[in-house]
Amino acid sequence: VPDSCGNGTLDLGETCDPCEGDYRCPSGGCALWVQTGSKDTCDIACARNGQQTTCVDGDGCCPDACSSANDNDCSDSCGNGVVDEGETCDPCPESCDDSVCAPAAQSGDPSTCTLACTPGPVPEECCGGQLCPSNQSCEAGVCTDIPTGCSQQPTPDLYCAQLMGPGSTCVGDRCVPGQGSCTDDTDCLPWESCSNASCVEPPHCMTPKSREYCAWDKWGSDGEFTCMPGGNGAYACVPSTVIMFCMEGTCAPWQACDQGTCVVPDTCSRAQQPDVYCMFATERVNTSCVNNTCL
Repeated sequence: VPDSCGNGTLDLGETCDPCEGDYRCPSGGCALWVQTGSKDTCDIACARNGQQTTCVDGDGCCPDACSSANDNDCSDSCGNGVVDEGETCDPCPESCDDSVCAPAAQSGDPSTCTLACTPGPVPEECCGGQLCPSNQSCEAGVCTDIPTGCSQQPTPDLYCAQLMGPGSTCVGDRCVPGQGSCTDDTDCLPWESCSNASCVEPPHCMTPKSREYCAWDKWGSDGEFTCMPGGNGAYACVPSTVIMFCMEGTCAPWQACDQGTCVVPDTCSRAQQPDVYCMFATERVNTSCVNNTCL
């Protein structure tokens, strides 16, 4: 039984929810029907089960092999292109246009020009004759895109998890992917890059983000570090040979200027950008400095 059955919403694979009333397949006419599914699983439906081939009076069907001589459901006038007395159509469609949002009960039979389609109740979930996709809502009978800002959704974090994957959360008005997943580099840690929807740590420091990589590799050490080539094609983060006298605002975002030297502070609130400091200190993307603590 689908977990969604009984939640009052017509989900994918369901034909009703709630499933109330007496569900019966069409009777009469040449089309034979069989019931499938059940109300307990919210997938009750009627499926075609062949055609009536026997000549039987009063069943509303005139099979091809029958005539008015052996089946009183057959009409001599049906097929002449004129709706004669006792007929509902001539010519007639093969069946009623029955769909979830345009239900129709079928009676009579097109072969006898007595086909009749009676409109049924339209489910509340229908919008202008159709079901809106999950990213749209019904506004004045028109399926309209739901605002993309996650904070405007009824359940922001659940909306983000469905949109971007498990663990994704709503931060401000933007969906932030779960740890380790990404849409671009801004979703990853400062020294990582986004590749195939995953945050990837570089194999060495010689990358466009070498400064950030060295800060992470030498986290806790004061001063600046530079990525330099070593032996056997390797690279290493070494102390910068040029030491500049800093002023407030000239150090890296995760550092603070202490008596003219760029240092890694012992608390996040002292860093030039406290939240960036917390990314390095905790190795988590979704973190921030609150009351001098990385949360």
